[in-house]
Amino acid sequence: MRAVYFLLFPLICAAQMHTEEEALALRRIADFWQEGEYQIAKSQIEEYLKQFPQSSYSDTLCAALGDLFLREKNYSNALSCYSQIVSKEWLDQVFLNRLQALYHLEWYATLADECESYLGRQDTEDSKLQVTYYLAISLYQQCLNASKNPEQLEKLALRAQPYFVTLFQSDLSNEVSQAFAHLCCILKDYAKASDIYLDLAQHDESGKEDFLFQAAMLQTEFDKEKASRTFEEIANLGQHRAQDAAFNRLVLSFELGKYDDLAASKEELFRQIPEDKIPHARLFLGRSYLALKKYPEATQELKSFIDTNPPYEMLRAALVQLLDAAQQTNDLFSFDAAMAKLSPEDPERPKAIFSRAILLKKERRIEEAKQDLNTLLSSYPQFPQSAQAAFELTHLEYQTKSWSACRATAIGFIQRFPSHELLSFAWRYLASSSAQLASQEPAGEVMLKKQLASDLENLLQQQNLLADAERNDWQFLLAKTYYELNQKERSLSILMPLSELAFSQDANTKLLIALIHKEKSPELFCQYAEEALQFKADLIDPAQTHIALFNTYLDRSKDEPQFLDKAANHLFASFSLKGTLQQENHLWLSDYFFTRAQEDSSAAQKAFELLKKSEPSEDTIYKLAKLYDWQSRTDEAIALLEGNKSILNLDARLLLAESYVRVGKTKQASEQFDSIVASSPLFKNQASASACLQGIQLKRSLGIAAPEAAAALKTLILQRSLTNEPIHLEAALEYIDLQAQKDLDKRLSLLAKTKADFQSTADLLSKDYQESRHKLPQKEKIYQSYMTFFDADAYLCQANLKEDISQRKELQAKAKDLLLQIIADPIPAPLKARVREKLQLLNCDESGS
Repeated sequence: MRAVYFLLFPLICAAQMHTEEEALALRRIADFWQEGEYQIAKSQIEEYLKQFPQSSYSDTLCAALGDLFLREKNYSNALSCYSQIVSKEWLDQVFLNRLQALYHLEWYATLADECESYLGRQDTEDSKLQVTYYLAISLYQQCLNASKNPEQLEKLALRAQPYFVTLFQSDLSNEVSQAFAHLCCILKDYAKASDIYLDLAQHDESGKEDFLFQAAMLQTEFDKEKASRTFEEIANLGQHRAQDAAFNRLVLSFELGKYDDLAASKEELFRQIPEDKIPHARLFLGRSYLALKKYPEATQELKSFIDTNPPYEMLRAALVQLLDAAQQTNDLFSFDAAMAKLSPEDPERPKAIFSRAILLKKERRIEEAKQDLNTLLSSYPQFPQSAQAAFELTHLEYQTKSWSACRATAIGFIQRFPSHELLSFAWRYLASSSAQLASQEPAGEVMLKKQLASDLENLLQQQNLLADAERNDWQFLLAKTYYELNQKERSLSILMPLSELAFSQDANTKLLIALIHKEKSPELFCQYAEEALQFKADLIDPAQTHIALFNTYLDRSKDEPQFLDKAANHLFASFSLKGTLQQENHLWLSDYFFTRAQEDSSAAQKAFELLKKSEPSEDTIYKLAKLYDWQSRTDEAIALLEGNKSILNLDARLLLAESYVRVGKTKQASEQFDSIVASSPLFKNQASASACLQGIQLKRSLGIAAPEAAAALKTLILQRSLTNEPIHLEAALEYIDLQAQKDLDKRLSLLAKTKADFQSTADLLSKDYQESRHKLPQKEKIYQSYMTFFDADAYLCQANLKEDISQRKELQAKAKDLLLQIIADPIPAPLKARVREKLQLLNCDESGS
């Protein structure tokens, strides 16, 4: 509190300068004040002033007591305390507080006088702005109270004006803006008042609308154009004064002669203005429309006039004008109201019926519109616009898909108005409705198709009626109709010339030609059908076209195998288009692409898509897993196989075991290999033979003892079949590695014996094995590569047994030549690994020597 600063220290000092009792009282006041006990301090001050009225600190304590009363909004007591101050110093200190008290007590005249007196002094710079504020506000309040005395009002306003100008240019601008604007209004300075309100609107969002409204009202006094723009801005705000603003803008627009603007914004104005102002608005708008002679929506004005029941001569003119206005604004309600008052014998009635039908059409009340048009054509045959009415009726029948009625009315129009400008459109309606009848009516289909063919022939005979492109479209429809009537030669005679043209149905033309040739000329069918698909023919479902091409190419592939791939691709194209494939075709196509998947990524993707859509079976699961395997998606292959263990065949189980090996799951792999071998211990199939071999190799690589390995490998050798190679040949080499280990003599002996066994024809299995070599050239190559490897391995064993270096090198050279010979050709991966291992050892020996 301000009083703290001028009471605290003087009161403390006073204790040393007065009687002990006065000093004690002053110290109590000071202590209570310092402790924030202002109520106690106030009572102590009041008691002190009564006890020591002549104290030299009386002014100080009166100032403090006045501030306490001011703080409590006890302005009367505060003013009383301030009035007891004698010294100029303390009067200046409390001057602003005194002004505040006078303001709250509404002693505006006194306040103004004191402010003017204060401002007249030379030493008032510090508080000048605040005093000016109180002076301006006090004079403004007096203006408000003097509103019934114009002379005094103007005098007060002029007196206040310079002070408001000063404040408006200061930091107190926002606080005095509204009062200053009102003052400018009193002084009729409307432009200045308007500018102030516009500035307030920019800085006060909550009061923006009211400020803009005040500004607009003032602008009407000096600039109606500007006022109109401001009212428009208020209307666009959409707040509580938007409707009044919109109406005021309407009035201003009319006064400014902006009839076009009023006409353009009529609907918007009706939405914006208050409901009770709508009749007035209609009056302004009606007058505007009439002034423009455009007959826009003056409906309410005309109806108001009609409601006064004037004589029929005057009424008829208003009714005709209202019919015209209502038609232009699609106001069917007003149109019907006017038509109901129009005499049945009035010459304008046929035109009114026609106009009403058009309005009903626009409102999608088609059946009522058709009824009016039928009435018009039957009751007023001489109506000048009968052709337009007949054509509208045809158009409406087409819109409602009343094909028989549309065809009938089109024929009637063509017969009655053969030279009318709408004749070409009537022919189109005739052909279109006839086409719809032929395509949608199941009963009497042949008859309707013959009717369509006749209608199209008649249409195409018309000269200068159709553009070339449209004529081609109708000719195509005629050819299609003859095809459906099984008149294929007639259809073809129309289609062949069309096939050379570029038009909207050129793709379907080729397809229709293809269908005509399907039975008698597969080559032409394929040629035209391929072209049709290339150009996006849609006469029939493209998936069915692909199926037809598949069947045709499949038949042709019996004599020309190169067409088999085309057949497969078309069948897949049908599948891709969500066409329905027969199960046998689906399986055939899956197998076709699966057999090519390892070498062809595109075939692999197609096989994958087909198999994913197949019913789960042991065959599809295996093939899907195999595709994953070829794509190195081992985890997905394992997941698929594990999820379908109950239906896995041996090949799938073998693939699962091999997949386990690839991801390092050796335990699961070994168990799976053993399970396969246990299910077919005599290795009657390739899967069990491969499982046996891989299982042994896995255990050996892991250092796991397998006492039965030698016997199992021997069984694999004895049960050899060329179709399973290189499994048996690998088993033989694995057997030699197992039995000989580091014993070179034994290895050499086993190599010779094993090679002789594989060349033997001593028993039935051996004889069958040798005979198969001539039938299976790929297996023969594998066989020869392994025989050569046996020889190379034997040379290496002999070389390692020789002590003579030259003899050893000679044998190693022979072995190397054979190994290089083997690896120069495509060979199985296991053999390639063995050859590379041997060559690496040879290279190490050569570098060591």
